[in-house]
Amino acid sequence: MEVYAGLDLHSTNTYVAIIDKDNKVLYKQRHGNDIPTILSVLDPFRNDIQGAVVEPILPTCLLSNSMKGSSRSMTGGAPSGSPTS
Repeated sequence: MEVYAGLDLHSTNTYVAIIDKDNKVLYKQRHGNDIPTILSVLDPFRNDIQGAVVEPILPTCLLSNSMKGSSRSMTGGAPSGSPTS
């Protein structure tokens, strides 16, 4: 099954959402900003995740570094109209 993950990082929490290729929501929940917890949430979907988008871009490097060695892709995202560089 193809699934995609979206993570919206805030100062005290991260909202994690996972959808399938038909945009059906498979998972959505807010978590504390703890990388091991967030990775454990993503783990059941690990073999199916085709890509992940993380907003804002700056903390993307933290999660990206934690996923080194994975064959999965990760992209930083910004709201429409926001500067991306």
